[in-house]
Amino acid sequence: MVRIDDIVFRQEYYPRSESDRSVIVSYVMSVDELPPIVVNRNMVLIDGFHRMAAYRQVGRTEIPAEVVDIPDDRVFEEAVRLNSRHGRGLSPEEKIAIAKRLYMSGKTQTEIADILSVTQQTVSNWVEDIRGQELKKKYKTVFEMHRSQPEMTQAEIAERVGLSQQRVSQILRREDDIVRDFLGVEEDTPISDDNRPEYYRYPFDKFSAFNLWYFPKKTSDHTAIHRHGVVDRTVVEHILYYFSEPEDLVIDPMAGMGEFGEICESMGRRWLMYDIAPVHSKVKKNDLLQGLPEEAHGCDLIYLDPPYFECKVPGLFGGDEERFYDFIKRIVDNSVRALRIGGHIALVMCTLSRGGRFYPLTFRCWEIMYRHPELRMVNCITSPLPPYTGNRFYAYLEQLRIRKVMIGRDRSILVFQKVGEGQTNDRWMGVMADENEVERTITGMCGDDTAA
Repeated sequence: MVRIDDIVFRQEYYPRSESDRSVIVSYVMSVDELPPIVVNRNMVLIDGFHRMAAYRQVGRTEIPAEVVDIPDDRVFEEAVRLNSRHGRGLSPEEKIAIAKRLYMSGKTQTEIADILSVTQQTVSNWVEDIRGQELKKKYKTVFEMHRSQPEMTQAEIAERVGLSQQRVSQILRREDDIVRDFLGVEEDTPISDDNRPEYYRYPFDKFSAFNLWYFPKKTSDHTAIHRHGVVDRTVVEHILYYFSEPEDLVIDPMAGMGEFGEICESMGRRWLMYDIAPVHSKVKKNDLLQGLPEEAHGCDLIYLDPPYFECKVPGLFGGDEERFYDFIKRIVDNSVRALRIGGHIALVMCTLSRGGRFYPLTFRCWEIMYRHPELRMVNCITSPLPPYTGNRFYAYLEQLRIRKVMIGRDRSILVFQKVGEGQTNDRWMGVMADENEVERTITGMCGDDTAA
């Protein structure tokens, strides 16, 4: 016998949604015939709430009790087990709520089935919605880890999130059945751009369909130091869209202030950023002239936005133009070594006029890349720099017009693809065939005037 006042009742351990007054009344009529209640060594009630209430109602101060060696954190589980095997049975709604609670606490479906005395299939049906939410979280975690930690292998990601390596591979390939799992839709539901998750959707109308990218309003608003480290967001978005795919690994080896990573993140690309003098915390220290780290090898796209001779950093090459071109050749060579076959290099470059002399930087850089034995040209995109503004500059422009001097605002993006030995002609001809088809389509729609 134990004192009723010593018994601790905790609502969070009670498996029923509410007590039943009719059961207490029936127990009052046969109070001396009731089996003992069950408590643990801390006197926490495990089983027998209605019996204890009946004893209180008839004025008893003590009650027969079985004391078991069960810690407090297992009281709820044991209470469910006992309530499922005797007395008034748990309602279907109570069992479903308990199954979900136990599943969320880490119990397996087999363990829950044993505790509730039901089949494992029944438990699986009860917790299906929770499992769907968990899968979505795991899929999202796979994507995020694949992007933010590109050095991790699929096997390492699989172990971390608790999925098979095959499943992780399917997720990263964005197979339709995985998307259906993510969305929680039926097997025969067609997957389209309207119902794909955010990782798969694109605002297609945002991107220019021409290789003239002119964005008058500058899209980067950093006012911090190292202005030469700031990128044009819209240009980078276009490069990522046209020359990479979601989950591709893209590299910025001259990352400056680190904007590149933010843009990649918003477009679902994995990324690595390096710089010889990092400013951003997520930019790793590396000198591209010495090559790229092993973690960057096998990448899908390299974005090269180097100094335009001495335009960004005055005196960088000591006024030696050939020294600059040697620099370009070395960074291109090292980039190609890290790039996978089929991957792209996008080199941003401007021409330069200074001291009455014209420096054909873009043309010479094109020649260096064009002559590389492992590169084939994909496109040359014109993207003029945004115009200068401000009253002081307008006055300066007026003086330049009088002197018949023009300021260079041209900017080109040279895009080349790495091709393997024996694939050069087939791959290049395939690209040309696609472009010829587009030209024929436009000519047919617009007439000979457009073609001319």
